[in-house]
Amino acid sequence: MNAPEFISEPIKLTGEFLGSDSSARGLVAVPAGFIWRDLEFRIVELLAKEKHSSPEGGKAGNEVYLRREYLTVRLDDGREAVIYFERQARSGGNAKQRWFIYTITDADTMHDP
Repeated sequence: MNAPEFISEPIKLTGEFLGSDSSARGLVAVPAGFIWRDLEFRIVELLAKEKHSSPEGGKAGNEVYLRREYLTVRLDDGREAVIYFERQARSGGNAKQRWFIYTITDADTMHDP
């Protein structure tokens, strides 16, 4: 399989969140699907979860904050994608836009022998 294509573009979530105890622990739940570039994708499996933290304001100190949560998921078309949730809104942007697609595998490589 070829390397995933780097995207880092906003996505719009669709449907309900998939069953998970993540939200009870203060983490994001897995969305049921999303729309990206006017195409709708359904998430059928969570493959991995990763958290990225950093000190407040980039300063050294004891307070570390969760910044992003990355989810590696399998899509209904068989491809794998990495989506992420930003815990803080980007400055100067849409404050409600928190979900992004990071990478996606190329559909042409999914059925290589």
